[in-house]
Amino acid sequence: MPRKSKKQIEEEKSINAKKEYLRVKKLNSKKYVSFNTRFTISLVIFFVLLVSSIALILMSISKINDQTVDYKESSRVDYSVLLKDDTQYDKKYFKDNNRPKIYISSLIKNIDTTFDYYFDVNENSKVEFDYNITGKLVILNADSTKVFYDDEIELVSNKKVLLNNEKKISIHENINLDYDYYNNIANTFRQNYGLNTTSYLEVVLNVKGKNLDDKFNLNDTYTRSIKIPLAQQEVDIQVASDNSTTVHKLTVKNKLRVSNRLCIAVGIIALLIAIICLIKIVNMLLKVYTTKLSNYDRFIKKTLKEYDRLIVNTTTAPDITNFKIVRINSFAELLDVHDNLNLPIRYYVITEHQKSIFYVTHNNEVYVYIVKAVDLDNK
Repeated sequence: MPRKSKKQIEEEKSINAKKEYLRVKKLNSKKYVSFNTRFTISLVIFFVLLVSSIALILMSISKINDQTVDYKESSRVDYSVLLKDDTQYDKKYFKDNNRPKIYISSLIKNIDTTFDYYFDVNENSKVEFDYNITGKLVILNADSTKVFYDDEIELVSNKKVLLNNEKKISIHENINLDYDYYNNIANTFRQNYGLNTTSYLEVVLNVKGKNLDDKFNLNDTYTRSIKIPLAQQEVDIQVASDNSTTVHKLTVKNKLRVSNRLCIAVGIIALLIAIICLIKIVNMLLKVYTTKLSNYDRFIKKTLKEYDRLIVNTTTAPDITNFKIVRINSFAELLDVHDNLNLPIRYYVITEHQKSIFYVTHNNEVYVYIVKAVDLDNK
């Protein structure tokens, strides 16, 4: 193989340098986003998200001023007595004002009991009511001071009814009580143990309301009951008058409530993203102020500082496709070119913290010194 001349070697170096430059230019065709630009964008996004999240959260929370809420609970208990066949009575079914005050227990077949509950509030509200009806069979001593036996029977399981943005609602339940069944339990207890007892069956309506729009609180359970004596010859059915009508006045103090759940959800998500942006901003600052400079960064920083008057920073890659490229091996050699030609040294960042070039253009020639972090770190 013939030996290459010096001119051929220089031409090959120039061609290789030009290929290297074109390759670098192609790889860096995308615009580089500087640290300051990225930091500014992150900061703007953070403040936009922060302000938006605060605005959305405030928009979704409303203040309830002091106000008085009046609501009334009332109820009605009615019963009808169905008697067994007997010649002493013309009728077998007694209800309303036609019924006697005292019944003979042996003649009672069924007691049909009706509970009605009414709720009335002075403004449209959303209230969910849970209610049930229980029967409590109680056996006591003769003077009703000690309990021998009690048992609670669920006659109507838990039910729900909704007052949906209205002012009034009612509950209606009917129960047919088998009097003989409960009376036999009480009589059997007395006979088996030879005790002088007092017994009764108390049937109770229990209503518990929960306000769903946070306008007021319904703390107490409303009850209404009817008491039926057992194991007695004479039966005097008693309807409890307690809690038949109750009027409540509640003063709702100043408080905050969520009026728009979607807005507050979006606001919280925006706040979380803002916090992530803030963490990113802090990390960027920590990297700048706490990260140890690499050999490359120290070289660039020192060079730009010492030769500030000789170097011109450029933000765009030089177009040297029509130039003859002369590759320089050190910055000192490029300084000699500058001194001989009295032309400025231009500086362009190819990849931040990784690669950059210093170059001098003269006529159709460009003198290029490429600085790579990988080369400096390996020294």
